[in-house]
Amino acid sequence: MRLIANDELTEADIPPQDANIFSDVDEFARSFDGYKFCGSFEKCRDVGELNFRRWREKGELAETLNELRTALFFAQRNWRWVGGCPHEDYVPYVKALIEKIRALVRKESG
Repeated sequence: MRLIANDELTEADIPPQDANIFSDVDEFARSFDGYKFCGSFEKCRDVGELNFRRWREKGELAETLNELRTALFFAQRNWRWVGGCPHEDYVPYVKALIEKIRALVRKESG
């Protein structure tokens, strides 16, 4: 898996909204190492869980690429840990993360 730094990320790297969560989104989520960014599994988990809870309760997502990509990375790791099938709440959440990432990349590039 190729890691992609935020400053190298382009819209072409981001899966389309109708992407397959098990292939396209899975691969994109792993293009960022949330464990390394956060410094530990526990901190990565905290960022992921906080973002998911904030999205479920308030419909809000993080404002930075690092946090968004960490949340997406953790969501991917989470569905892999539970046997490869994302919880039904994760699909719209993951799509929201992808669209927010796309919006920030678009804003930063132009």
